[in-house]
Amino acid sequence: MFTIDVTSHEQVTTAVEQIIEKYGVIDVWINNAGFGLFESVQDMSMDRFEQLMEVNYYAVVRCTKAVLPYMLRLKRGHIINVASVAGKIGTPKAAGYSASKHAVLGFTNSIRAELADSGIQVSSLNPGPIDTPFFDISDPQGHYKKNIQQYLLKPETVAIAMARLIQTGKAEITLPLSASIGAKILQLFPNWLSGVAGRLLNKK
Repeated sequence: MFTIDVTSHEQVTTAVEQIIEKYGVIDVWINNAGFGLFESVQDMSMDRFEQLMEVNYYAVVRCTKAVLPYMLRLKRGHIINVASVAGKIGTPKAAGYSASKHAVLGFTNSIRAELADSGIQVSSLNPGPIDTPFFDISDPQGHYKKNIQQYLLKPETVAIAMARLIQTGKAEITLPLSASIGAKILQLFPNWLSGVAGRLLNKK
C-alpha cells in the first residue's frame, strides 16, 4: 500500500516510481480522490474553490502525467477518472464541486482523443450521490443527504460499474440510468435547468 498526498507532485511521482519498481507495470490507474463542498457562490471563499480544483481536478492531471510515460512505453494501459453526474449537471450550491468535475470530464475526453492510437484506454465513471463518508464534509448537517436518501447509490453498485468499465474499456459509464438520461436531456435543452429541472434538483 502506498499512502500519498495527491496534491503533491513529488509524492505522486515517487509513488508511481515505487509501484513500477515493485511490480514492473501499471495496467489500470484509477483517479478517485475527491471531496465536495456545498455552498452558494456568494458564500464560498476563493480558498475553498481552489481546494476543490486542487484535489478534484489538478490531482487527476498530476497523477495521469506521472503514470502516462510508463503506459506509453508499453503502448498499453487504462486510465479511469472518477468524475460525477455533477460534471454533467450543475445544481444550486454546487458550483465549485460541479466545475471541478466538469474539468475532469473535459480533461478525460481530450486525453482520450490524444491517445486514440496509443493502445491506452481512457474512461470516466460518473456516479450520482453515493452513500459514503463524502457527506461528512460536504453536508455536515445531513440536510442534503436526508433529502436524497432514496436516490443514494450503494458503494457496491459503483464498484460493479467500475469493474465493468475496466473489462469493457468503454469511454464512460454514468449511473444511475436515470441520471444518465437526465444529463443527455439537459444537454439538449439547457434552459430547462433554469426551470422545472432546476427546482427538482435544488436539494441542498
